[in-house]
Amino acid sequence: MERLNRYIKRRMNMLRTASFSFEALFGIIHDQSDRVFCEYLDNFRITRITYRCFREYCCQTASYLKKRIEDECGAYVGLYAENSPHFLSAFWALLMLGYKPLLLNCRLPASLNEKAANAMQVRTVVSAVDAPLPGFSTVRIPSQNRLDEEICAEPPYVPTVWADEIALTTTATTLDLKICVYTGRDFTYQMQNAECVLHQNKMVKRHYKGELKLLAFLPFYHIFGLTAVYFWFAAFGRTMVFLKDYSSETITQTVRRHAVTHVFAVPLLWNTVAREIKKGIANLPEKKKKRAKRAMRFSLFLQNLFPRFGQTVARRLFSEVTGRLFGESVRFMISGGGYVSDETLYLLNAVGYPLYNGYGSTELGVTSVELRSRPKYRISGSVGKPLWTVDYKIEDGVLFVRGKSTCSRIVRTDGSSQTLDRDAFFDTHDNASVDRKGRYYITGRTDDVFVGENGEKIDPDLIEKSFLLTRVKNSCVLSLDGKLTLIFEVDPKATDLQKKQIAEEISDTLAKLRTDGYAIERVFFTCDKMTSENAIKVSRAYLKNRIAADAITLHPYEQFREYETLSDEAISRDTLDAVKRTFAEVLGKDAASIGDDMHFIFDLGGSSLDYCTLLIRLQAEFGITFSFERHSCSTAKEFAQYILTSQGGSGIETVQNT
Repeated sequence: MERLNRYIKRRMNMLRTASFSFEALFGIIHDQSDRVFCEYLDNFRITRITYRCFREYCCQTASYLKKRIEDECGAYVGLYAENSPHFLSAFWALLMLGYKPLLLNCRLPASLNEKAANAMQVRTVVSAVDAPLPGFSTVRIPSQNRLDEEICAEPPYVPTVWADEIALTTTATTLDLKICVYTGRDFTYQMQNAECVLHQNKMVKRHYKGELKLLAFLPFYHIFGLTAVYFWFAAFGRTMVFLKDYSSETITQTVRRHAVTHVFAVPLLWNTVAREIKKGIANLPEKKKKRAKRAMRFSLFLQNLFPRFGQTVARRLFSEVTGRLFGESVRFMISGGGYVSDETLYLLNAVGYPLYNGYGSTELGVTSVELRSRPKYRISGSVGKPLWTVDYKIEDGVLFVRGKSTCSRIVRTDGSSQTLDRDAFFDTHDNASVDRKGRYYITGRTDDVFVGENGEKIDPDLIEKSFLLTRVKNSCVLSLDGKLTLIFEVDPKATDLQKKQIAEEISDTLAKLRTDGYAIERVFFTCDKMTSENAIKVSRAYLKNRIAADAITLHPYEQFREYETLSDEAISRDTLDAVKRTFAEVLGKDAASIGDDMHFIFDLGGSSLDYCTLLIRLQAEFGITFSFERHSCSTAKEFAQYILTSQGGSGIETVQNT
């Protein structure tokens, strides 16, 4: 049995006495011998790579890249890849060759990455795709998780001159792209903050069946992913689990198959999970719905009294829900990189998934996390106290940060550069407050604040945190033409029934906001994409620019409500009964036991495979095609509505039973 506390203490001593360089960090991380560095699925089998094996692979990657990069030692080289063992092997290989990696954000438009590369005088890009940036020399590395045979055939490179600087780009949600430069010293201090986290919350050390595994979901070109997922836990020899893709089904299946214990992600993932929980509860019969809400209140009450025992009870109470999501292995979760909905924090913690709220930025690194073990603090929206290497202060409602673990330099795309003074406070432009116990709350951005006609300052982020829309693709509250406006994105081919459900949810949300004192003045909907390609959140600056350029068309909410929905009487009983019979055949149930409004997964216990089978059966039976991008049918009534809409609103008189 591993003596975990003793091992952690020894590793922290190594970090404190190291030479504060990337070379030293590489040695500390990879001296852990036969501990498992990562896992991934290869031909339906789990493949494991040890830290010793991966150290050798990094050196072999250096030999591979040395033959293909002709830049001078000390130059910046772009690294363009999603998370995989190859991202990290190329990262370390570039450093040991004397090159400085510029971690390019694969989810930004190519034009912004090109500006970042030009600002850092990049000539070569190491990439998992062909020619990601036009005009730059490209060196290919594998995109799959499997170790490459050609690289493994290379002799391990013996480094002589290490680079000690890396750069990351901001996510450009304000359209002001910046490049943040970190030294090995900066990152060593970032890693030392792990001790602060461990000191404040013992649950972060919790293992499942003797193992602690992190889902490598957050991109390593994002400061949150690179610091909190990789560096913090690699220092202690824990295991990364790599995904084959980023679909929601792959994420949940990977967590369950590998028994992942720690999941760190941006609010987009957590809000998506919360929407599924909320949808499941909304589709329950009234009695079960009330029972589920009472169970959530009891769960939180028990967790507040006995945190660890309460979590165990919560998982058992909601085993049907968690079994379809992440399963029972998850022990610790952090949300960061944006503002997470209060309802999301409530729902996930209530069902037994301990979700903690964190704060940081590309310029500052990870600077705080709400680490109290009782969920009443986690669902408050607090981001906790500053970690040991940084200090906070608030002036005029705005948060300022200083510390040893922030970046050393900020470079802008026009070539200008700013060196950060460690003793001076950095203006985050985030609105914040602090309670009497020194816990901080981030309430929004100073550049997003809306000033009403009466002079009252209203923060759109604060409004968005107070609701969770489950049936729209995206939504955003912003100031548009001087008025507080809600915009939501819908599928242009949504069925009448889906539109009806969206309209009901929007009306309920507007009523709630009025009750909370937030008077939305205008509501628009759009069928155009509100975010840039692969963006992880809606950018108000981007959205405003797209609207101004007529690239996004807004329609008044009144037009959306002018739908023609079929009444229950108008839905052909034959069609509905035929759908229910198909439900029964796929699930092996009696058709009489299936209600019109029963959810295929949450009420009837269907799996994702069963759902695919259902679609195939219904397509064959009714001669229509289901588009995975356009439907979200879950009940027999919704499927019947969809079928009738696809057939022009006409029912069928006779049905051949398959």
